[in-house]
Amino acid sequence: MVNSTSPTAARVCPQLTQEDSAAPDAHDVLPAPCAGPLAPGQITPLGLILPGGVTLATPPLHVLVWQPQAAEALGRVGVLLQNTLLRPGALPTRSLAALAELHIPGLQRLDHRMGTAYGDQKAELAWSNEPDRNRLMEGTMVMVERWITGSLNEIGQVYADNTALKRALEDFRNLHACGALFAVQTLPGKVYSWGTHPNGTARNGHPSSYPALADAVAGALHGHELLPGHGVMRRVIPRHGQGRAELIGEPFWEADGQASSLALRVRVLSLPGLSRPLIALEAYRKCWETAPDPQPGHVTGYVLGAEAGLSAHAFTVSAKASPRSVNCEYRELARVYGLNTRAGAAKQRGARAQVVIQQRDQGGQRVTASVPVHDQGAVLRGAAALLAPLGLTPWTGVRELGALPNAGTLPEVVLGFTALPLGGTWGALVFRVWTHSGDVEARVAFDALNTPHQPEFSPWEPLPLALNRLAGTQPMALNAGTGQARFQRFVEQTVQGELEEGRAPLVTVDSTHAVRLWPWLADCRINPEHISCEQLGQRDLQVAWGRAGVRLVRLRQHNAPPLAVDGPGLRLHQVHDTTVPTYLACGITSSPGAHAAHPVELSVLLTQPGDGLDQLAWFVGGLLGGSATYGGGPILPTPLCP
Repeated sequence: MVNSTSPTAARVCPQLTQEDSAAPDAHDVLPAPCAGPLAPGQITPLGLILPGGVTLATPPLHVLVWQPQAAEALGRVGVLLQNTLLRPGALPTRSLAALAELHIPGLQRLDHRMGTAYGDQKAELAWSNEPDRNRLMEGTMVMVERWITGSLNEIGQVYADNTALKRALEDFRNLHACGALFAVQTLPGKVYSWGTHPNGTARNGHPSSYPALADAVAGALHGHELLPGHGVMRRVIPRHGQGRAELIGEPFWEADGQASSLALRVRVLSLPGLSRPLIALEAYRKCWETAPDPQPGHVTGYVLGAEAGLSAHAFTVSAKASPRSVNCEYRELARVYGLNTRAGAAKQRGARAQVVIQQRDQGGQRVTASVPVHDQGAVLRGAAALLAPLGLTPWTGVRELGALPNAGTLPEVVLGFTALPLGGTWGALVFRVWTHSGDVEARVAFDALNTPHQPEFSPWEPLPLALNRLAGTQPMALNAGTGQARFQRFVEQTVQGELEEGRAPLVTVDSTHAVRLWPWLADCRINPEHISCEQLGQRDLQVAWGRAGVRLVRLRQHNAPPLAVDGPGLRLHQVHDTTVPTYLACGITSSPGAHAAHPVELSVLLTQPGDGLDQLAWFVGGLLGGSATYGGGPILPTPLCP
């Protein structure tokens, strides 16, 4: 039994309804988005919004949970595998995930470790909306039977002399024979509503609100063609609990022999001060390997079943690993679809499925391609028509601002703070841009040797030297329990140093990662009237910085919906209906008629008398792309977002 999402199943997929229980009127709620090719200078946000008064209603959901005895037996197996060839503590959960996709009907999501992660008290592994509980359990039993006779038995044979491992595996088999592996928790049909935080930002009424909305969108788009000639879209089963989903289309071969598929990312997100959640739709292309002998290394691919309505089954094969290994999805997928496992995880086409391998560049990164603006518009129109019955409407809440002159007296220096992920820790980095000369310096923070938990700063130095210092020495351990206080102290002391030198800086903070170290930067906590550093003793910097002449702008990357923009140059867009002044800056290096731009968010949080919000946002937007000028002076060369 292969899991599918058929048209019949689609009729019982989650629906959006009005809070007064009236069904949404698709003809009234759907304006014609991007009715044709973009006119020169036209912008279209590639996303939708959940209007006020609309809620998400979902059918009952079954949650598969490991029984305590089963979780204990699997835990023993994982511990006993620590000294084997498998990754320390790793169970073959990837093969189990593939079997779940193949055999559990109505599957919606999977846990990334299939409920076996160390310290996971919930032990939840899968979520399904299959209405027939007996059919659900039949598929689950087949899944476990195939896992036991496949991966687990192979482990037992390889380590037959390990008595403790043999006993743990036997305990697990006995629990399966008794039907005692799982409990099924049935969550009743639920209506998810959205409220607002005190600062006006959308607030989910339940932790599952965002994933449920992403699943509803992906389910409505699954099995439909969004771009003419590119085949129907297939849902990829998520292996996480976040508000994201992905769909991919049929492989398409170009005249030059290149192959790719249309792909669509679905992200449910918020903007500061915007009272309703946004659904970003990002269309791009996954490029498939066409060489007969692709370069060795990590392999990522999909098995696409020939039957209509099937999901796209993702698999990975680690470098130097075999696609027939016990913890590889590909082996299980190949068995069900009749693929040649001895050919390895290579592109092939069988009677029941085809395999596509994602292309990688020389650096090992997966290759993707952008989609032209006119195709982005077509995808948006197709998706909007399918999602209209769910109550979603195209988001039109932005207005483009033309080039604006500087207003007021701009600062002598701009400080740009960011936190860079460095493996298991973070690096604290700040840029200093001198607006008169365009010179750029940087400094990093370290743990002080003699004073624990106190940051120590490098000298201001050219950016390449600062980055080398960050890469070559031990950065400040910002992931420790005191990391938030250290980062906030780094910001405060750096700003104070400028003030003591008689310079009131414009401060920007890239919250993409730094939000974990300065929680006040989160959408739901930002309050321009109260700049809080809670880890520094609830200190309110708004009054002190305001009196000293400081300005503050929050930046964020990779969050806002893409914008289909025709034409090059800096484009700045003001977001409507927000309680926190927010802008989207993009398009700095675009060429005419190019591709959708990924904007950087700007939230203006602290200004000075005489400042214009739009003018200040325009100035910072120029800094992001190295195109800002100050009083007719030089073009500033370095982006503030690395």
